[in-house]
Amino acid sequence: MAKVVADISMSLDGFVAASKQSAEEPMGEGGERLHQWAFAGDERDRELMARAGSGIGAVVAGRRT
Repeated sequence: MAKVVADISMSLDGFVAASKQSAEEPMGEGGERLHQWAFAGDERDRELMARAGSGIGAVVAGRRT
């Protein structure tokens, strides 16, 4: 049986994307800032993120991703 993992990142004030989303900027203008915490840590944090995503076989995304 396949394993399914659901994952989403959200800011403390409840945002998952910035305003003015478009096909060119699916996370909105400046939306990358909302998720910098996941990639800006020390080497141990980056290693953990790399291991967490290493077993992904497919990604199902929404219409703006």
